[in-house]
Amino acid sequence: MSTDKEEYWGCDASEKELDAVWSVLKDHVGEENAITSGEISDILGGMDELDSTPQTRKCVRALIHKRNIPIGSGHNGYWVMESEDELEDTIAQLTRRKQGITARQEKLVEGFAYWQEGDA
Repeated sequence: MSTDKEEYWGCDASEKELDAVWSVLKDHVGEENAITSGEISDILGGMDELDSTPQTRKCVRALIHKRNIPIGSGHNGYWVMESEDELEDTIAQLTRRKQGITARQEKLVEGFAYWQEGDA
């Protein structure tokens, strides 16, 4: 049986925190109703201690992985997907991000080898 914490992508959020984030996010259906992680945190009384919102973002990922909620994301924030177009757009965005991360990994390996050779 699963534990309450640290099972979903390193999320150390409790079920109570997930419920709180979901209570806000469920009212933001469709991309036109997106809400930022900062806005979610503010509504919940400053869930994140810093200006950054890592805990809120972790909770959103946990809602996707643990509760199978189709949450879209983009520059405008997060929303509950309501159409296949939103799903396709989100998948395309994630694919581009993945390709960018892969390219950066390859350049890091290349750069490390270059520096190890003492050519820098």
